Amino acid sequence: MKGLTILILLLSFNIFAQNNWTKEYRRPKQFIQNKGQFDEFSNKKIGRVEYAVDLGKTKILFGQKGITYTFLDSKEVPKEERQALAEKIKINSLSDYKIREKVVGKFHFI
Repeated sequence: MKGLTILILLLSFNIFAQNNWTKEYRRPKQFIQNKGQFDEFSNKKIGRVEYAVDLGKTKILFGQKGITYTFLDSKEVPKEERQALAEKIKINSLSDYKIREKVVGKFHFI
């Protein structure tokens, strides 16, 4: 009987304690040391990227010579429009194919 009472108390405590256990995921706001993942953003103006802050659609890049920002937003391209673009681009080489894949993608990056 004592064991049953303890079990009921534990279960009722467990049920009431878990009502507000929700937490929204947020991307951490921190500096990230570049270990090759931001090399594509390096250029003559800012030099090699040393650190970055990745906020999802926005990246702040800290280079050897300066700071730059990138903003990425996209919109979906309708299927009919993609098909029309694909028909216009003729493929004669691998580089043509790569260009076509960039142009005819499902998303257009703004």
